[in-house]
Amino acid sequence: MKLSRIELLVAEEDEDRFAGFLAQRVSWGWEVDLSESGRVRFVIHFEPAGQAGTLAHDPDQEFTGNLADELLREVQREWPDVIWSESTYEDKDWSESWKEFFSPVRVDETFLVLPPWLKSEGETSGLIPLIIEPKMAFGTGHHATTALCLKAVAMLWREGAVSGDTGFLDLGTGSGILALSCAKLGMSGLALDIDPVAVANALENMALNEIFQGVTIRKGGLEILDPDRRFGLILANILAGPLVHMAPTLARRLESGASMVLSGILGEQAERVETAYRDQGLPAPRRLTDGEWVALIWT
Repeated sequence: MKLSRIELLVAEEDEDRFAGFLAQRVSWGWEVDLSESGRVRFVIHFEPAGQAGTLAHDPDQEFTGNLADELLREVQREWPDVIWSESTYEDKDWSESWKEFFSPVRVDETFLVLPPWLKSEGETSGLIPLIIEPKMAFGTGHHATTALCLKAVAMLWREGAVSGDTGFLDLGTGSGILALSCAKLGMSGLALDIDPVAVANALENMALNEIFQGVTIRKGGLEILDPDRRFGLILANILAGPLVHMAPTLARRLESGASMVLSGILGEQAERVETAYRDQGLPAPRRLTDGEWVALIWT
């Protein structure tokens, strides 16, 4: 299959901010290295033009045109100094490509994220294995936003803030990795995503981990929930803008004494997100940080 390949050359001093820009729009990742010009090279691959998909910055709207062109328009508008080029790339089998560089992710001495071909390592690690088939859905544990959420789940479990009796909501489930971590700790709940590719991948990953009950995965967002349904744990690894917008709704979905973890938030955005939820009567959250990224945790 031929993929569209976009190469973006960014000034070294802008690397972190540009990575944050991409993380809010490209859920499936990119390659990065130094170019001969001394700039930082970002390389992103897209499936064939015309295939439906979702750019992560607009979770309420599906874009059914050329996602590569859509991203380039945003780059040209917001980053006019970035040098870019576009080409095609003959893709190898997706899973075979991932095998070349996918490494296990150890999370807080609790979880070990592994692809299926390294499953045996999880059986001997002494950690809880999370087997994830790397595909186009977001969430392999390598990105800081996902790792922060997994660390938060492990922390809440150790502290007794959540237990096997806790019902959870994983909003924007992607690969299903956060719902899977909860299920492996004995919790049951609901995982939602607006992207059908993510829903399919999450279902596949549940089966890989032999989770056949206790977790429901559905396409959609908060609007499909029963009006009175509440949760003991809410996980939302999305983006700062939508998290602020959803503050009144998410706060109403919390059971008394519930916990909540919000991620996908850049450090400069954390205060705005926190304020939106404190305006709903929630206390100040704890923060976990990883580089430019922050997760907010309420217990």
